[in-house]
Amino acid sequence: MADFFKRLEEHVTHMRGLPDRVKQNLAKMPNLSSGEGIPADEFLKMGKDIGSLHTSLIPESIPELAPIIFDMKWAFAIREADAPLFITSDNPFKMVNPVAEAELGVGRIGSMPGLAQKDVEVTLPLSSDIVLLCGWQMSHDCLYIPVPKETVEDVNRRTQRHSRTLVASEKEQLEQIVTRINSRQAK
Repeated sequence: MADFFKRLEEHVTHMRGLPDRVKQNLAKMPNLSSGEGIPADEFLKMGKDIGSLHTSLIPESIPELAPIIFDMKWAFAIREADAPLFITSDNPFKMVNPVAEAELGVGRIGSMPGLAQKDVEVTLPLSSDIVLLCGWQMSHDCLYIPVPKETVEDVNRRTQRHSRTLVASEKEQLEQIVTRINSRQAK
């Protein structure tokens, strides 16, 4: 959420710096949203205390989100013996749309996941050996299924993507992840 509000603030600053004629043309564009907007300054003010904002949103959203996730198909993925261990993080719940990401790229407009999307998947590491998988298109429901190395690595990449702190039960595995992240950032 901190990153979101930082990008939003940069976007608002950019928009305010546009020439007046551009702002007027943007204002003439049709509003595609169905709801009322929130003034930018008011929205940015909410982002100044993210802890309180996030905490205040949880009670409102859980009664609506929990039944949706409950209605998805679930499976408990158990890593095969030759697969690496599952990792977790400070942000372990991941929702992705792998089909949209493959078509459009990770983080691109249109690839963002939503629970109503038919290809959305939810992962939540429960231990270094088990991950909860949820999705609409899964072929299994309420089963324990063994998963190969590739699936474990994919779930681990999801866990890493938006985390600030990673947790792994093997020091060597965590060192490999940090080395991989650092080499990508150096490029």
